[in-house]
Amino acid sequence: DVGDNALTDRSGVSLFAALARSPPVRDGLGVKIEGTHVIQRVMLYKNDFSHQTMQAWGKCMKRHGTLMVDMTDNPVGDHGIESISKVLRKYWSHERLDMRGMGYSAAGLRPLTLVLASGSWRTITSLYLSGNALGVMGATHLALVIEKNLSLMELDVSGCQLGDEGVRQMFKALEQNERLEYIDLGD
Repeated sequence: DVGDNALTDRSGVSLFAALARSPPVRDGLGVKIEGTHVIQRVMLYKNDFSHQTMQAWGKCMKRHGTLMVDMTDNPVGDHGIESISKVLRKYWSHERLDMRGMGYSAAGLRPLTLVLASGSWRTITSLYLSGNALGVMGATHLALVIEKNLSLMELDVSGCQLGDEGVRQMFKALEQNERLEYIDLGD
């Protein structure tokens, strides 16, 4: 856990490069178990990482798709979310995707929602986007996810400034979704 340590991209990029090279787990006979790594989880919340660290995370994910990473409350912005969206479809295998407080807008959210709404990507059941200024346009993108991604069961968009019109669009999309059980729209 190296969260809340004022780390910058220099540390973030170095960390993900090292994680990508981390050794695989070995069984009782010393044989490598393919697709596994010794390090399974890294807590990097509340640091000063930007899109450069997100790009490094994306490269790491190609070799270490099982790695759990908490990057919440880092100012990665639109470019950072776009970077990670490029590799999510192919390499993400977790049920939870947490992108809270990462300083992106509806423009940055769009590539992520296109991935989430695609028919081939169904692992995410919980999506946390709170604390990002998504506005009505972000709600429009999320409506597509609600309508198309039928594996999604939990969505947190609290503090995303969706407005009445944005929330109305999301509620309309609920007519097409029989699995979503929980939506957090709080402030």
